[in-house]
Amino acid sequence: MVKKISNALKTFNGSIDNILFLHKSSQISLPLIKILNSRKDIPKEPKRIINNLVENSIKQEAFLRNSLFLNLVISMESYLKEKVVEELKSNPDALYKFLQGYEKGRKISIEDIYLGPLKFALSILENMSFHNLGKINKIYELVFGISLLKFCKKKNLDLFVKIRHLLVHNNGKVKDKTLFIRDTTFILAFDSVVELIQGFDYYERYGQKRKKFSRIWKSYDDSSKLHNWKEYKLNSLQSIFDKIEKRNENYLVI
Repeated sequence: MVKKISNALKTFNGSIDNILFLHKSSQISLPLIKILNSRKDIPKEPKRIINNLVENSIKQEAFLRNSLFLNLVISMESYLKEKVVEELKSNPDALYKFLQGYEKGRKISIEDIYLGPLKFALSILENMSFHNLGKINKIYELVFGISLLKFCKKKNLDLFVKIRHLLVHNNGKVKDKTLFIRDTTFILAFDSVVELIQGFDYYERYGQKRKKFSRIWKSYDDSSKLHNWKEYKLNSLQSIFDKIEKRNENYLVI
């Protein structure tokens, strides 16, 4: 019997839809970049004005992209936690396996016993950070009997979590430089997180691998031509970003 879709996945998919919408709305510089790349007959002064508009727009988009990146990682962490919570509440066998197999790191107290099995398990999860994929994977193997690592490249996700920490705990600074996320980096992060969450959830429900995922390219119409990766990279914000980074030592772009 196929499980019904979890509230954790519904919330995650809703967050992904919002991220896609805001990402699409932020791409206001691309038409200007295409003009600069394709037209050789623009007079010097208008071209200088367009260049300034592009750079200002890109900086605004960069701050928005940093926020979208944070929301992406937070959405992943929220799903990973809520999915386990839902399973423990609805499946006594999963609750038993979790309490039997998980290393608590401390002795069980009288207060823990008074709470009862479910509340005790939830109290453990409440104080846990869900961005340590290696640690969380052990919980998923106990509760679901499935390894999260089947659906992702752990080193990539670990890197995205480190970037998230820099944005949050260092106020977006690395050695006094403001950290900005490239659009290509954001897209790779988006794909990695979506493949992990949607891939795991589909396998957990249907027992087979998912073939289609939410993609940034699908959120654009054909006229934008952003679905063409080679063309997108050719006209990408990162080419302008590189120029900004070389001229201004206050920015670090990854």
